[in-house]
Amino acid sequence: MKRFLICLLSFVMVITQSSWAFGAELSASGQDQVEARADNGDTTAIGQVNVSIGPALILWKPVTFTVGLTGQQDQSVTLAAERQEQKDSSEVRFQNLKAGTYTLTVSAPQFQTYTQQIEVDDQVHSVKLLTGFVKGISYSGQASHPGVLQIGDVNDDKKVDEKDRDLLVNAIDEKQHSESTDLNGDGKTDLVDLEYFAKGYEPDGSTQASVEKSLPAAGIQSSVGENTQVEGDLDLLLQKEGTVKLQPSEDAEISDENPVSVVFD
Repeated sequence: MKRFLICLLSFVMVITQSSWAFGAELSASGQDQVEARADNGDTTAIGQVNVSIGPALILWKPVTFTVGLTGQQDQSVTLAAERQEQKDSSEVRFQNLKAGTYTLTVSAPQFQTYTQQIEVDDQVHSVKLLTGFVKGISYSGQASHPGVLQIGDVNDDKKVDEKDRDLLVNAIDEKQHSESTDLNGDGKTDLVDLEYFAKGYEPDGSTQASVEKSLPAAGIQSSVGENTQVEGDLDLLLQKEGTVKLQPSEDAEISDENPVSVVFD
């Protein structure tokens, strides 16, 4: 039976690595201090790192990820328990960062600790992480892609390796159930958990996220047109946290002769 399960795992790994359809925080405070560098004497701390975490696995239990960045206070993201595909992601932000090299870590029970070095300057650096590989996205070469949070840490050593594989196969073979071997959270330890393990074990491709850069809200100035009235906070809009309404100052209809405008520089 055990030999059959190991062979089945190998087969599932081949299948899932080529066709994984889209379904659905370790602390950095104790690490070395940021290797801050000042270019031309500029020590302005306006750099930012945004980390979003979303589901790519259907999990029947909530999962809380701890997100750490060197020298910053840890934050957390919780993905709700879902029995259907989850499509929402949650984001944390580390703001007012000096230029330098930072280490991002993301951890949760049953997941391998995710670690990535990020070179921060005066821009916003955004990293997107998903709890699995997504069909249709290339994870090799220079293609831009999300990072992968790998499930399957059965022995709680923050890694996913052959030790976890053997523990899971033995549990299924001997019909033993525990919270650590119940990867999908359905209250059972069975072949479904083996399938989930295969999705993150020895991945064929990079699990490191591409880092997207954009201008920080602190570096953008807004100016409102002469005949424009703004309802709402433009600064919050730049931080993706609010909405605004534009209308003519004299309560007239918007037209070519009576336009509304906001300029961002």
